[in-house]
Amino acid sequence: MRSLIPGDIAVIGFDDIDEGKYSFPSLSTVDPGRRQIAELGVSMLLERVMGTNDAIEPRMVAPEFHAVVRESTGG
Repeated sequence: MRSLIPGDIAVIGFDDIDEGKYSFPSLSTVDPGRRQIAELGVSMLLERVMGTNDAIEPRMVAPEFHAVVRESTGG
């Protein structure tokens, strides 16, 4: 039986779950930077709780993300 992936189509997931490594073919995915998201969240929460800045201005943070290329996209 001929595989359609990645020959005719390519498949990519999001969130870099462990199961993607072990699927057949292994699933390419986007790693959203969960560790960095958690670290940013904790530091912002501590900043608020500890009262180091009474007038916290709204801000935008953008955690880094990257593609994890595996077999489902020809990697």
